[in-house]
Amino acid sequence: MIREVMKAKDGKEISIVLWEEVENPVGIIQISHGMAEHAMRYHSFAKKMNERGIIVVADDHRAHGHTDLNTLGYSAGNIWEDTLSDMDCLCDYAKDRYSKKYGKELSVVLFGHSYGSFLTQAFIRRHANKLSGAIIGGSHYFVDPTVPLGKFIAKLGCVFGGEDKPNNFLKKMSFDAYNKKFKEGTFISSIPSECDKYKEDNICGFVCSSNFYYNFFKGLSKLYKKEGNSLKDFKILLVAGDNDPVGNFGKGVLNLEKWYKKQEANVKCKIYEGVRHEYLNDTSREDVTNLMEEFAKSAF
Repeated sequence: MIREVMKAKDGKEISIVLWEEVENPVGIIQISHGMAEHAMRYHSFAKKMNERGIIVVADDHRAHGHTDLNTLGYSAGNIWEDTLSDMDCLCDYAKDRYSKKYGKELSVVLFGHSYGSFLTQAFIRRHANKLSGAIIGGSHYFVDPTVPLGKFIAKLGCVFGGEDKPNNFLKKMSFDAYNKKFKEGTFISSIPSECDKYKEDNICGFVCSSNFYYNFFKGLSKLYKKEGNSLKDFKILLVAGDNDPVGNFGKGVLNLEKWYKKQEANVKCKIYEGVRHEYLNDTSREDVTNLMEEFAKSAF
């Protein structure tokens, strides 16, 4: 595993992680991590992919991880758009780096989880031509009143509290509300030790700023517009747990599948029984790892 710094298009230094211990790689998986977490939480998954001939790359998104270690939850500007730009840069960087190293062009499958899954939904409408496929996990078809409401509340927070201040109200509406649905543990996983790992990670679980939330909801409001690249025959794998409140307990994921089918994408969906938000850190971890490997190799 290698940690490096990548220069973004606006000059900002973005922390990236590369898992490249592969002798003869068949392709690349690029990870877009979730809200209030970071790239290294995918270390075990990435190592397993390395063992199976797949290189894995990831960035710590703006307002997250080592990219904004001193201002977790906040970054200036339009965080949503800037992060999509960073993901584009990382995709190009990985393709260039490994084509030079191995003397052949390697295809990229983008894997986005939770917040990263919504970024992935946006990314493939803009840059599907750069990818061989996408894995969208822990996601939702976000067409409901919570999007304009969240945007409005976040805007009020920016105006009256300051755009860099944590928005505890929106955190209560999301993370706290999700956790209240479970008598034991959290919405993260049905395995208590995995919930503890998240809680004990000092760069996880922070409260995102009003600026973060404002741009997040603004980005969500544009996900299902007609504009964007054609997704005809584009390969997509949807994965989720049926006990995940983020995806409305599977219903939102099924609606997302329907939407992608309307776009004529080549979409497959797997919903795991009894599994909560982090399918890679729940009872489904072995099966979903195998499923994602199989999908990626079919797409490369």
